[in-house]
Parts: sequence; C-alpha cells; structure tokens
Amino acid sequence: HEPEIRKRKEQKARLRQEKVDKARKDGLLVECGCCFGDDYLVEDMLECTKGHAFCKECVRRSANEVIGAGKIGVKCLSIDGCEGEFTLIALEKALPFAVFKGYNRRIQSKELEDAGIQGLEKCPFCDYAVIMESEQNSVLTCRNPECGRESCRRCKEPSHIPLRCDEVEKKSERDMRKYIEDQMSAALLRNCWKCKRAFFKVEGCNHMTCSCGAEMCYQCGARLQKGKYMDHFKDGMPCNLTIDTKKFNAARVKNAGKQAIQEYKMMHPEAAAVALKHNPLGVGGKKPKKAALRRPKKKRKAEVLMQHRWPPRPAWRS
Repeated sequence: HEPEIRKRKEQKARLRQEKVDKARKDGLLVECGCCFGDDYLVEDMLECTKGHAFCKECVRRSANEVIGAGKIGVKCLSIDGCEGEFTLIALEKALPFAVFKGYNRRIQSKELEDAGIQGLEKCPFCDYAVIMESEQNSVLTCRNPECGRESCRRCKEPSHIPLRCDEVEKKSERDMRKYIEDQMSAALLRNCWKCKRAFFKVEGCNHMTCSCGAEMCYQCGARLQKGKYMDHFKDGMPCNLTIDTKKFNAARVKNAGKQAIQEYKMMHPEAAAVALKHNPLGVGGKKPKKAALRRPKKKRKAEVLMQHRWPPRPAWRS
C-alpha cells in the first residue's frame, strides 16, 4: 500500500498548498505569536483562553516540555505576560493521541488527589487509582490494561506476599547490589593484553598462555616475553609462579566489592544511608562459628542423694 499512501500524502500537500495560495491572495493568512511565521491558515492555529493564537507546532513543542517535566497546565506562549492556558480541546488537536491520553490521565489523577478521597490508592507504576476501603487487603491490583501490575499498598513496591515490607529488597538496594555483584564478577576475570579475550583460572601456575599466543602473568596481569617468563617469577619479585588460586581469587573479589560500594555511593550520594539486606560481600566470607556444645556438669553424689530424699529428714527426733 506504499504507493497509495504516498499518493494520498502528495494529494493532501497539494490541496493544502492551494488553500495557502488562495488565502495569501485574499489576505487571510495568520501570523503565529510565537515563531512569527506568517503563512498559516486559520485552521492551523490554536488559541489560549485569552484569545492569543499560535500554530500547532509551537503549542505541541511547549506541551511536550510541560509533560516531560511532569507538570500540568500549558501556559500561553505570549511574551506579554498572558495568564491564559490552552484547553484540553486545543491540546488534543496539537498532541499525538497516545501523548494526549497520558496527559489527560495525569490530570484526572491529580484531581483525585486534590479531592482528598478517603481510601484512595494509586498504582506506583502508572496513573491508575481506585478506592479501597478495606485495610486487610494489602495488595493493589492495577486495572490499567497497559500496566496490570500488583503492588504493596504499604511500601509501594511490587507485591511481595508472603514477605513483610521490611524483608523486601527496595529498588535502591537492588540497584546497589547489582552494581557490586557486577564489579565482583569482573574481578574474577583477566583479559588478554593482545586479543582482549577474558579468561578465568581455576588451578595451575601463574604463567598464562592465551589461545592467540600471548603470554601474561595471572597474578598482576603483566605481559611476559616468550621463553623468558621465569625472569618475572624470580626470588625477590612481587609475583610467584604458584599461589593458592582459590584464596587469591577470593581476596580479589572481596576487595572489588568494598571498592564498588565506595564508588557507588560517590556516584549516588542518595545511597549513602542504604543498608543492603543481601550484601554480596557476605557470600564466600567466613562462616559464623558454631556455638560449642556444653555438656552438663556432673552432679556430685551427695547432691543426687539429696534430690531423691523426700520428705527431708527432720533436724531432731522425738
């Protein structure tokens, strides 16, 4: 259908140009009060509540800025300090259908909040709102067909039944944990200095030979010369030919995790007080010492005899 669509567009453009030429001949073209274009038809203009006229493109651009900032109300574009606004009817002509639909839903949600309706609950993922009088139901099911998610009414997080709110990992904690885990995973890998291929050593010596033929030290990552790699592992050098790979990798991962926490808090100052419920640094750490089993102390023979003597022997006899 592309030829038909192209033909319709060309026909529409030709008809518009004929209207513009006729309006120019009759002196009926209108000037936009924002971009000051003077070749607009009357049907191309939108007026604010005070009567100032602007072209659809200028109104659309201004409305997109307001919507992108999360605000409500598109003010008049006049430089004279006009306090008028564009009505929903005018904005519907300027905005695409999907954009106008979302903007209209935002206005309705704001009006519901301002009404102060008791028991009103909002979906934290869209503008859907519903009245829920019962407090026993802690889950809000969104009926918006574009959303449909379930959320907790108390913490505004995705539904986490049967866990309590304080047991659920918040988004800020989840983002921080993922960043730390990524850095810790990257610390386990080495990259070949020649082909940049990543590899991971489980056992063996620190003299690594890549499939591309490059040689390097696994401990420090330095480039080694073929046939002279032992010069790098001589006595007094910082690297050893053989090490405990398991302990070495565990130390690298732990240090990378600590450094990742500092880097993340520097990049996100708002996460300075975030306490992770699932700290990646706890994985692979020292296991907690088990409490030593204490055997009960043996009772002396006299104490055992006193327990079985009942009633107690009187202090005097008649």
